[in-house]
Amino acid sequence: MSRSERWGRTCRAVVETVIVLALSFLVSELVARYLFGLSPLEYTRPPHPLLVIGDQMAPAKLSDLDTAPGGPASLGYRPDGLAFQVDPEAPAPASMTTLSDFLFDHKLSRYSADDVDRLLCNDPDASGLLVLGASAAQGFSATSKLLTWHAVLEDSLRRKFGKPNLYVFNAAMGGYGSFQDKLVYHLAAAPRVPVPIVFYNGGNDLQVISSGRAGDPAFLGTWYGTVYGNRLLLWLAENSAILNTVLQKSFGNSFIDFLARLEQDDALFERRANAAITLYLESMSEVLAVCEAEHRPCWVAIQPIRSLTSTRTGGNTPDVISARRVRQIYALFEQRLSNHRYRDRFIDLTGLFDDGDREGYFTDTVHVTDKGQPLIADALATRIAPALAAPLPKGRSVDRCAALVQPQMLASVPLDRVSADRSDTLVSYADGALRLRIGPRQWDWGAHVSFTLDPAWSDRNLVVRVKLEVTKGDTAVAVADAKTGREISPERPFKAGDGERTVYLPIRGHPTTIFVLFKKTLPDGLENIATVREISVLAK
Repeated sequence: MSRSERWGRTCRAVVETVIVLALSFLVSELVARYLFGLSPLEYTRPPHPLLVIGDQMAPAKLSDLDTAPGGPASLGYRPDGLAFQVDPEAPAPASMTTLSDFLFDHKLSRYSADDVDRLLCNDPDASGLLVLGASAAQGFSATSKLLTWHAVLEDSLRRKFGKPNLYVFNAAMGGYGSFQDKLVYHLAAAPRVPVPIVFYNGGNDLQVISSGRAGDPAFLGTWYGTVYGNRLLLWLAENSAILNTVLQKSFGNSFIDFLARLEQDDALFERRANAAITLYLESMSEVLAVCEAEHRPCWVAIQPIRSLTSTRTGGNTPDVISARRVRQIYALFEQRLSNHRYRDRFIDLTGLFDDGDREGYFTDTVHVTDKGQPLIADALATRIAPALAAPLPKGRSVDRCAALVQPQMLASVPLDRVSADRSDTLVSYADGALRLRIGPRQWDWGAHVSFTLDPAWSDRNLVVRVKLEVTKGDTAVAVADAKTGREISPERPFKAGDGERTVYLPIRGHPTTIFVLFKKTLPDGLENIATVREISVLAK
């Protein structure tokens, strides 16, 4: 056999081996995905350059997250080679708070950042309360925005003061700790018309289970990985369910080893616990000192956690760390807090679910059901209501209200084009107003109207404005892309007793045709009646 023949045979063998390996891997990948349900690396929280993470969203690849709320596209940035650039002709932002405006549009928020500014600036008699914290502060596990503890608290305070223009705003974000709460205070709260603030937190800081530095945001290591990590490993994990599973398993084993060390090593645990408490108190003390200097009422509500409730009531509900360690952490914290300068600014809610069968109100380690949300609202209302009676000074070193830009009217959507989507929905139009009677089923679309957007508006930031009044039950409004059916605006719910309201719905992306949707959100089995007086498209 000649040398060239041997070389040819070797090359064919190599090529055949590569083909066999490639086909084998492809088959294995298909089996892993479709038979065993494994998936490649996807992100459910978009990385944020200042606040580490944003709101939870549908799983997506990193390259698809530029359009996420708070992402570069929402701030006017577009990909340009190795960087993102903004149009130099685009107007400059009126305030740097735009970097944190996405916090007000989480899935359980009832007021956007623009709503906060408009309500406080356009109504000198309006009062507000701002809630900051993590997912428990959002009211996570509530089945409707109207059933979150901050919505219940708003209703309670309005009744107490007889003031329908008292609002409880929420800019909390799942996964945040006290360091991020401190940043949010300076980004989202300090520049605005001053309102009292409740920091509802503690759970993410005092569990000491993060494998990062004590006090650092819990997802900081993941954020570092997306920026500084091994690009080849990231690419493989994003494209292979098998390799992603292997890498995630390795990470999980490391975390389990870390937890085992915390459980076994008393010295390590005490160092971590004391450091976490020190840094938590540092962050909260800094913002409380600023509040004190501004004569702004601020409180830190220490949230309940299921494992602590379980240990106090003789239960043994499992948690990430043992009941023994949970008791130690909170004993250390209580000791440190007892002589703290701002001790009277802390509201201890850790015992809120210690009575009777209230441990069953938890859905997991920190979140509570609809039955538990009003208990949080009632406990806070009792403590903070007296301080809300006195108005705060409206003056600021920067007059934010004077810098607000009023949206430009582009078009009106004919109300008589609204149609019913369910057999139990009735739609009638008379005297310039639309009357909706929506059935009692939760979440289903009750009615909608389709509207085609002018192509000339494609480079504008569009907002849909709806004026309505709910006279029975509840009604929520949202905007969806007519092509995909996916909602592309926050959902804004209203209920009977709120009076006539105006809702502004910013549109994400650039759809050609939109649906304006009306639906029910409460699981109370009641029919719902609302009167709609205007649907308009505006440009910011």
